[in-house]
Amino acid sequence: MALTIGLLVGGSAVAWFYSHFLLAQSLATSAAAGVGNKVAILKSLKAGDSREVSDLLEIELDSDLVILGLVPESTIDERMSRAIARAAEYRTTSPYKSGDPRVDSAVASVLSKHRVAKTKEK
Repeated sequence: MALTIGLLVGGSAVAWFYSHFLLAQSLATSAAAGVGNKVAILKSLKAGDSREVSDLLEIELDSDLVILGLVPESTIDERMSRAIARAAEYRTTSPYKSGDPRVDSAVASVLSKHRVAKTKEK
């Protein structure tokens, strides 16, 4: 009985720590990176540098796809899957490589999973 109570209290403490510190830190880091990227995109857009804007948006797309590839598949709902399928369709007509083989591999992996899922729906 004491062991069970200890496990419950310990588990609750870990969950509390995760939700209050690690999750918050992760969200804040992601938001700060997003702000930095958006400022760079806006500056390039206002300067008329469409190539730079395109490159920055491709990098953001890769970043989002890599993150979606890291979360458990059970986290990906139908709406998310459709968004990834749209990215897969876009990248079929407008290929892009980051120059980093790890990023390109991770992106290709998540896109192929959802490209297959979309094909199965037809």
